[in-house]
Amino acid sequence: MNTGFKKPLTITDPLPKIIPAMMAKSLDNLETDIQQKNREAFIKNFGALADACNNCHIAVKYDFIVIQRPSAPEYSNMTFDIKKASDDGLKWLVLQTERGT
Repeated sequence: MNTGFKKPLTITDPLPKIIPAMMAKSLDNLETDIQQKNREAFIKNFGALADACNNCHIAVKYDFIVIQRPSAPEYSNMTFDIKKASDDGLKWLVLQTERGT
């Protein structure tokens, strides 16, 4: 079925192999910050990691998923703002919802 838009990347794309390599250094930095109880460095490094995640989401047309500093436990560091979704990302989301996937 041709929907007339480019769908975002899927699990079959190379992204699952790329993500660990992209995040390894940032996660190592966060682990060190936690071990050293360095709050300022943790906040700075978490912000850098969130920026990298958000830039990737934009690149793969999942720009409606935004990582932010948590305000409470469990998923408070993500927003799902449909108003910010790209046309292609929104069309893909609607198509998945209609399919029930």
